Formats: sequence, structure tokens, C-alpha cells
Amino acid sequence: MTHVIDKPRYIDPANRAGSASLPAKPPFVFRDVTARVFPVKANPARLYGFCKQYLNIVPPQIAQFRPSIPYVYVMVLNYGRMGMQSATAQNLGWVSQHEVLDTVPLTWWRIEHGRVVSKDYAFVSPFIFVDDELSMSTGREVYGWP
Repeated sequence: MTHVIDKPRYIDPANRAGSASLPAKPPFVFRDVTARVFPVKANPARLYGFCKQYLNIVPPQIAQFRPSIPYVYVMVLNYGRMGMQSATAQNLGWVSQHEVLDTVPLTWWRIEHGRVVSKDYAFVSPFIFVDDELSMSTGREVYGWP
């Protein structure tokens, strides 16, 4: 049985009916960015349960994810200055934000010709917290994050 998904691959607000073009266009410049990463030991059974409930919702011929290691990375980021690269756009200024997120290292598997095959490594960040309203709304409206 083949399922056809009639949705765009990503949300592009510039192509929505009645919307204006994006006010900020790439490329962007990130200056004075710092990142702190804390590996936190996690319960392997909880990580497997998370993968089963939230990620492994597609047929195993497409993808199945398993935790790579029994850790979750808690990341604390400070985006000192974010702005557009062009000289004209830099006159508009820049924004900054703080971000905290959890990241789970994963192994991507799938079934090919009746065999379980390791395809690659991946990461998922199920929880992202930002302290800037523009970042929150952009993440939701542009990138489609809940």
C-alpha cells in the first residue's frame, strides 16, 4: 500500500498565498556564539521508549531509530549577534538570544531486502527553549517546530 503525502517538504512563508517575501534573507552571520554541552547519563529503556513512541512511527523499510549511547546532551547556547551578511542589511542591526536544548544521539536503521541495515547516525532535539519571541515564532512559523 503506497501512501501519498500531499504536503510541502518544508514551510516556506514566501510562497504562501497573500504573504510578503521574507524580511530577512540568507546568508546570515553569527558572531560571538558560545556553546556549552553537558552529557547527561540517561536510562536506556527510557531512550528506547522515546524512540519507539516519537520517532519510529514509519515503516521499518524507511527508518527506525535507536539510541546510539545512553546519554542525552543538554546544550546551552548564547547567540551573541545574529544578522544578515550584506552590508546594507547589517545597518538594520542584529539580534541575540539564549537557547537550551536536549539532543539525543541516534543510529538510523532500516530493513533492506529482509535484513536490518545500519544507514547513518542522527540527532534529535525534542525540546528547545529560547528566550526571544522572534526566535520562537520563527521556529514555529518558518521551520514548523511545535
